[in-house]
Amino acid sequence: RQWLEAEPGGAGCVVVSSTRIGVRNADLPKWVAGAIEALVEGSMHAALKQYRGSVLLYCNGKRHEIAAADAQMTLLEWLRSPAVALPGTKLGCGEGGCGACTVMVSSWDAAASCARHASVNACLAPLCACDWCAVTTVEGIGAVDGLHPIQKRLVALHGSQCGFCTPGIVMALYALFRAHPSKWRKI
Repeated sequence: RQWLEAEPGGAGCVVVSSTRIGVRNADLPKWVAGAIEALVEGSMHAALKQYRGSVLLYCNGKRHEIAAADAQMTLLEWLRSPAVALPGTKLGCGEGGCGACTVMVSSWDAAASCARHASVNACLAPLCACDWCAVTTVEGIGAVDGLHPIQKRLVALHGSQCGFCTPGIVMALYALFRAHPSKWRKI
């Protein structure tokens, strides 16, 4: 038998013998112990069955569960894919410098008991990193017949040139507005 302590002097340990691998820790939930045992025994399939094998996110208020999400797919690739078909988020430089791909990603901060909103370069963000998040694109904040106030101000003040990166500018401003609503004057 071999004992591997999870932390020095800690109560959690993995028991490895010639016939069985087990986990000893009274503080661990049974599903965690079972997952560790399955991983250590080399049965990745059995371990993954104990977890949700999909990515769950909300995009513009619509629930999406991506069953076999490609770990290398970016949020931008997914947004522009035929399955989602949201072309407002553009691919400009592909390096996060131009901002044409900016979207707002919202997540729940359990410690602060509030939602956190951040502008994210979708060309750099892995789709799997958006699990349990809400993604808002430019299509989700306004339409031709009912523009968001940020969009209205950009139009009224001629705040666009060719228009390619304008959705990204709008989303960066929108994310800032949502993250700090009390600091903004009425638009």
